[in-house]
Amino acid sequence: MALFEAYEDQLKASIKDLEDKLERLQKPHAEGEDALVRGANQDVEEAEEVLMKMEMEIRSVKSDTKAKLQSKVRLHKDHLRETKETLRLRTARVEETANRSSLLG
Repeated sequence: MALFEAYEDQLKASIKDLEDKLERLQKPHAEGEDALVRGANQDVEEAEEVLMKMEMEIRSVKSDTKAKLQSKVRLHKDHLRETKETLRLRTARVEETANRSSLLG
């Protein structure tokens, strides 16, 4: 159970980092947009890996606790899915802005 909680803390930190980058990307022409997008994608990958570790850890837990932990993982997955969609939209905006700038010279 302690390992699950450590993974959960790690996941929360990854998602917080991701959300911080998304907030910075929300501003038009944010400084270092490409680096922010790359970093955000790395945060997503890290969060997905941690979620897999959490799911593996659940397998070793007694059944009375298992349902509670599975529910937590589902909530985290839903949150990550929503955050990934926000990243997709912000990335599209960054790419659109870059394309427009290159066309205009």
